[in-house]
This record gives sequence, C-alpha cells and structure tokens, in this order.
Amino acid sequence: MEKRRHVLYDHPYLGGIVAIISTYIFIIIFFILLFGCPLRAIIYRIRLFFRGCTMIRILVVEDDKAISDLICFNLKRSGFTPVSCFDGLEAEKLLEKDNAFDLVLLDVMLPGIDGFELMEYTVAPLEIPVIFITAKSSTVDRIKGLTSGADDYIIKPFEIVELLARIN
Repeated sequence: MEKRRHVLYDHPYLGGIVAIISTYIFIIIFFILLFGCPLRAIIYRIRLFFRGCTMIRILVVEDDKAISDLICFNLKRSGFTPVSCFDGLEAEKLLEKDNAFDLVLLDVMLPGIDGFELMEYTVAPLEIPVIFITAKSSTVDRIKGLTSGADDYIIKPFEIVELLARIN
C-alpha cells in the first residue's frame, strides 16, 4: 500500500513554514491555558517576534523626575527600553509620532493633560497596554482607571520589584 503524502508538509518551501507556524500556535495556546496569559500580551509578543525586536519599549509618563529616573533605571537593568516624558502633552505628541511602544506606565496627575484623559483619547485607541502608577488611592479612582482600559493600577509608594513583576 502506498503511503499518503501530506501536500503542505512535503512541499519544499511551505513545509517548514507550516511546521513553524503550527508549532508557534500550539505554544501560544499552551501558555494561555497554563498561565491564563491575556491575549493582548500574547499579541504584543508576536508583534515583537515578527518585528525582530527582543527589547520591549516602555513609555514612562511621570511628572516627578526622581520617580521617573528610578523607574527607568530599573527598567534598563531588567532588559527593557524605557522612554520617559514628564507631562501629558509631551506624551500625547510622542504617542502620535511614534506609537511603537509595548507598554505605557502612566501617572494620573500630570501637567497639561491628566492620565485619564490621555488614556481615553490617545492610548486606548492604540490598544497599548497601560499600567497606572499614581498617588490617587481612592476606590473611585482605581475603578475609573481600570474601566478606562488600563491593565493594572499601582498606588504610590510602591516597591520597584512589584512593578517589575506586574510588567512581566
């Protein structure tokens, strides 16, 4: 009896590509089921993979220079590429010019445009994951931040280790 051949796998060019893609899809589904990884995070990892980029770019929007420098320093040490800006208008211009950020760390109380407005009009339409880092600790503010589309909400003061864990 003659062995049946599979058209795609035995094709000289498509065989390898089909095998790679099917393996990659299997790995994605495995991690979703195992870790409950959000689909948004997986999409950004895929985008990084096809962009040929292993460094994750993070926009740090924080008006306090000392906190911003501390966050950026620790992000660099952890293998990320941070870009910092110190007010809402600067962040808006930066996001409109270059929206290739993989994550935004956003303060709420900013000069110019506050973090909630920036989230609503600029960041949310781009579908970039956002973590609010703010001193506003009321339940109403936390709910407002999370319902506006943020992925997480961290209240100052915070441990840098906690921030890194939430980013990963």
